[in-house]
Amino acid sequence: MELDVDSHPISWASMPTEILVVIFSFLDEVGLRNCSILCFHWANCARIPRLWLGILSRTFPDACKLRKRGISDWFSVAS
Repeated sequence: MELDVDSHPISWASMPTEILVVIFSFLDEVGLRNCSILCFHWANCARIPRLWLGILSRTFPDACKLRKRGISDWFSVAS
């Protein structure tokens, strides 16, 4: 059975969420924000917390280490 690509057009707007999440995981915060304003589907994908946690862990690695150790009170760490 052959898939007729002409009858099943593939577009970025119809890309499955799972694939977009993998692609978006390589972006920084500005790129992810810019993608989120292109269409409704991309905006929903860009709101997935795992993407932003990845950005935060790359941008603020020390804060993520504290969170993994169960420290969530940032004021007690700063004092």
